[in-house]
Amino acid sequence: MASAGVPAAPTDCLPAGLRSVLKKVEARFGAVKLVSTTELHTDNHSRGSVRHELHGACQAVDFKVKGNRQAVVAYLRSYPEVAGVSSYGNNGVIHIDHTEPRQIAQR
Repeated sequence: MASAGVPAAPTDCLPAGLRSVLKKVEARFGAVKLVSTTELHTDNHSRGSVRHELHGACQAVDFKVKGNRQAVVAYLRSYPEVAGVSSYGNNGVIHIDHTEPRQIAQR
């Protein structure tokens, strides 16, 4: 995975599930260009928003692919490791994030 003209976006802090999904996307759709992990390099997320906080906690990644973005988004929605998926047409960025599974109260 390469950085898209921005300072290196770290991936070692990402949850293993997201790192694995990015590798699968790259194998299926071609090169993945990282845009943002811990630092935002787009204006797709408002400062202080949940997505902004997920990036700050290294629980989200923004990236680009050369392949069909809609096909990539559909593919990403099939993975339980991916809690949120968004695609931004203004700049071709795809956002995915990971949240801890919610605890279901046992009665």
